[in-house]
Amino acid sequence: MIRKIMFHNGYGASIISNKLIYGSSDYHYESLSEVAIINDNGEIVYDTPITNNVISNCTESDIEEILNKIKNLKPKFVTKERQPYIKVMQRRKDSGKQWGMERAFPINTYGIEDAFQMAQDYMIESQNNFGDTLEYKLEGGEE
Repeated sequence: MIRKIMFHNGYGASIISNKLIYGSSDYHYESLSEVAIINDNGEIVYDTPITNNVISNCTESDIEEILNKIKNLKPKFVTKERQPYIKVMQRRKDSGKQWGMERAFPINTYGIEDAFQMAQDYMIESQNNFGDTLEYKLEGGEE
């Protein structure tokens, strides 16, 4: 699963989570993630005080710590004017984990009613494709 989180300082994070086989003689499954620091355009940033590369083998607590560091970086980029969106958010059902944005529908492009309807349709289609493993919610926001 891929999550993207953006902060008002022009930085964000792209988080890729996978189930990986880990260990030498004792193989077991462990859920680990990779975190990349990104700019407003979604491009990976390699020159921050946090890291100069993608951060691998992150646990959920590592991710929370990295996100707090990214959120507190001094703004480096000129941010574009923020646009209102209807966002489709998702997470694993009953995980209690943080919600991640799956898709956003711009209100300025479609109008509030159409953006809302498109988000609802997308959410229903995703629920039909993925069954009961994920849960969804709609949220208003800016990007």
